[in-house]
Amino acid sequence: MTLLLEKPGLYIGYGSVVRIEAFIAGYTFAKKKPDDLVYRGFGQWLRKKFDIRQDLSWTSIVCFVGQSEAEAFEITKELWKKYKIEIS
Repeated sequence: MTLLLEKPGLYIGYGSVVRIEAFIAGYTFAKKKPDDLVYRGFGQWLRKKFDIRQDLSWTSIVCFVGQSEAEAFEITKELWKKYKIEIS
């Protein structure tokens, strides 16, 4: 996920949380293994951070907070950094 956020053009064309989610889902499917636990924990962390009790995807949360795809992407970069620091 860090590489996707740092260099989105290289992997997904441009900064898009929807494209990140699709890329990771495709990667996970191709590897035929469960979701990476760090990645899966990000959605749980966001729900706790924003006090969301519904089972929303992380993309739904950041798109709501960001109010636009571009803003959601920038917010995701910042939140991912904070999340990685907290779980380290």
